[in-house]
Parts: sequence; C-alpha cells; structure tokens
Amino acid sequence: MTPAFPPIRAVAYGSAEYQRIVTFRETWLRRPMGQVFTPEQLAPDADSMHYLCEENEAIIGCVLLRMESAELARLRQLVVAPDWRGRGLGAYLTRHVEAEARARGARSMILAGRDYAIPFYEKLGYRVEGEGFLSVGIPHHTMVKSL
Repeated sequence: MTPAFPPIRAVAYGSAEYQRIVTFRETWLRRPMGQVFTPEQLAPDADSMHYLCEENEAIIGCVLLRMESAELARLRQLVVAPDWRGRGLGAYLTRHVEAEARARGARSMILAGRDYAIPFYEKLGYRVEGEGFLSVGIPHHTMVKSL
C-alpha cells in the first residue's frame, strides 16, 4: 500500500511560490556542495513545469518537468526534504510528473541522475543510457524510461 502524501500542485514560473521552490532546491541540492544556482543553471526553469508537495505550509518535495519535444519529456530537479527521504515521496513525485508527461503526449522520459540515485530510478523503471558525465562536479548518468 502506498503511503498517503499531501497533494502535489503546480506552481507558476516566476511566482513567489516558484521562488520558494528555487530556495528549497538550492538548500538541498547545491548548498551541501558549497554551491548556489547560477542564472544559467536556472534558465531552463522558464520552459519547465514546477510541482511541489507541502505539509503544514513547508515544502517537503518538488520536481520539474520539461517537454523536450512532442514525445520526449525531461524530469528535472527532484528534491525531497531530508526528513522525508526513504518514505516513498520521491517515487510519488516521479509518478506524478510521468503522468503529466503522458497526458501531454510524451512517450519517453529522460533525466540526468546523480550516480548514487541510480538504484532509486531503476526501481521506477528507468535504465542507464550511455556513459557517465560530471555535472556540478558530481558524477551523473542519463537515464530513460518508456512511458
């Protein structure tokens, strides 16, 4: 049985809620590595759909979806608050954006996963494609899934 999580909702790019998501992503993805987002790293956000999950008005997870083409979607910046990790929230957010992508006509999903996250994505049906690469100084692999 899937645990019950708060609903996921879409957030408009450029809104105050979008800024909260950027801060959340920076806090849990960049600051642990001593980095902050650059304008270039945030540029793809303009063409992405932004989703968040909150409990008691605090963001507990977020994810971005970008349509690369009519049939290819990209999952970006999946982040779960440390206290919520290991409970299934990341899978819940991933399944949500997969459903959103399918509803928009996507037949495949692609992502750049940090190497330590490969087992997580493999459990959700993704497979590694190609050689690894460094992004923001850490090893990643491209992963794909048929929707």
